[in-house]
Amino acid sequence: MAELGTISIEDLPVGAAICNKKGIVKYCNARLRDVLDPQIDGLDVALDALLGPDWLVRLPIKLETGTGRHLTFSAAQMPDGWLLTVEDRSDAELIEAARDLVAKRLSHDLRSPLAAIIGLARSVAEGVLPPDREGYERIAQQAETALARADTMLGILRATALKRERFEAVDLIRVVHEAGDLCWGIARRRGVALSVEDPSGGEGECLVWGELELLRRGAQQCIDLALQHADSGAIVLRLSDAGSEWQIDAQRVNAAPTALPTDAELLFLRIVSNKHGGRLTIDLDGRYPLLRLPKLTD
Repeated sequence: MAELGTISIEDLPVGAAICNKKGIVKYCNARLRDVLDPQIDGLDVALDALLGPDWLVRLPIKLETGTGRHLTFSAAQMPDGWLLTVEDRSDAELIEAARDLVAKRLSHDLRSPLAAIIGLARSVAEGVLPPDREGYERIAQQAETALARADTMLGILRATALKRERFEAVDLIRVVHEAGDLCWGIARRRGVALSVEDPSGGEGECLVWGELELLRRGAQQCIDLALQHADSGAIVLRLSDAGSEWQIDAQRVNAAPTALPTDAELLFLRIVSNKHGGRLTIDLDGRYPLLRLPKLTD
């Protein structure tokens, strides 16, 4: 095991590697290996693939990976070479993005239905609208919209504050079926048939280390994004085996590709992915998000 004085490189709170003067990696810790592509054989090749050739002379390097991780690579000179370090700023970037999004939505998305509630209530009170069932239903609809939007914003803020100390073994089969049950009513009202598929065949579990409510909201968000572009037809919420990971996605059946989801639409899923050490990618053919979560192994 490589050591820096009396400290093991494995004990460092950041990803780190000890390199010779030419930048050839002699040893790296688990945190650094975690940001490299596991399908590439060889640490030097994997670093070149991530940072590009001649990365040593271009440090420090800031980049965003294809899975949405924000990384900063730096180096400190040592007598026989270099100490390469990588800081994962994904949590900080997501928290900042979440706060910006919530601030924007508070200034518009929440004010709009609240203003409508006030206007409708005054119209009823002043006799402009009759105090009948239709008027009260319109007020109730706007109140439900405001409540749903507030719940979404609170969900984002709670997700960014979630600590791994609350994690436990979670069965994703339960997650996707509960998410499907919660979204079934709105899908039906939209004329969309919603179904759920999992790889268990009625036996076994699909376990991850995580937080049940956050994972369930993530699966619901996959459905919500699919429903945004569907006014008929069918959607399948699918849990599938992806090697060392489980994959969750919601696909419209026999439908043409839609516009790519926006960063704001994907923010909550990025938080879910980041908190669970997973990956979020986009299926470019169908243009829907793929939420991949590492399997819980013995």
